[in-house]
Amino acid sequence: MVKHLPPSLPEWQDQAARYGYDKTGISYGKRKILEVKDQTPLVSYISETEPNAHGTVTEVETGHGIASSYQYIYVSMKRGQGEIGQTYLAVANRGEIQSVHSSITGFLGYAVDVQGEVQLVERVEGRNEESGEMYRALVLNIVNPVAVGSQLIDGKIENVQVTESGERSQVVAQIIGGSFFNRRQVYGNESIAYINRGEDAGLKFGQILPIRANRIVRNPDTAVKGNVRPIGWMRVIKTTPHFATCLIIRVWSDVLTGDLTGSGSFVDKSIGQSDIDQGVGLPAKSLNEELDEKDDFDQSAPTKDDSDLNLDE
Repeated sequence: MVKHLPPSLPEWQDQAARYGYDKTGISYGKRKILEVKDQTPLVSYISETEPNAHGTVTEVETGHGIASSYQYIYVSMKRGQGEIGQTYLAVANRGEIQSVHSSITGFLGYAVDVQGEVQLVERVEGRNEESGEMYRALVLNIVNPVAVGSQLIDGKIENVQVTESGERSQVVAQIIGGSFFNRRQVYGNESIAYINRGEDAGLKFGQILPIRANRIVRNPDTAVKGNVRPIGWMRVIKTTPHFATCLIIRVWSDVLTGDLTGSGSFVDKSIGQSDIDQGVGLPAKSLNEELDEKDDFDQSAPTKDDSDLNLDE
């Protein structure tokens, strides 16, 4: 940067008045560094129930099966639930997650793929108004193409941080699935994985969990029962009472469906679909309670001496 400018230039262009210079005439003025957030959109999540859809994508105006940003689509809304100007989140329900290993049991939840945000722009006449009210809609933004058959729910595209900073948790859970496939088996950096513990086990948004290799998944004849060495880290980005969606933020070995999180032995607490429907929750336990091999007893009860306590009950 030139230190001395011709007097013909206006004063507001004189950078010497705004920045400092060293003795050689080189500017050392501090300039703002571009702030870039290390984040990624949430493209998939696990749910205990199927999406509560207000409408369905019936066709794309161009005649194709998928639509991108700023393309028009037609949607059928449940009667009385559509309003011009309202924005919805388009998602695809991939159905129930399927077990890929004998150690993964019980109801595993529903996998939901996020596609994009859709805004209703005008009411149009449908050929079959009995099935719903037809609207022309605009795709505002996408993380995946919006496809015919997708469902419209309340919500918007969420961005999650790709960072290792956050509260550490040692909740013991098992990876049961992930994005893109209902029988996904392998994960890498920035993959989305689902685990079978949630809010009832003490998990919270933003917590960081260590990932441990489950030897029995890799070798059914293994003599190793447990492994304490972490092979990666994952961040909790969405929770339900029984499940959590996690973003793998760092790995230095292959992560497989069936691998574990936290510290301690994994205790199978499988739940069924009927338990979800009836609102039955898993008992919330701390890590110390999970690892405690002693039976509980009431220390506040009056006792004459230690012989009155039966620790074997």
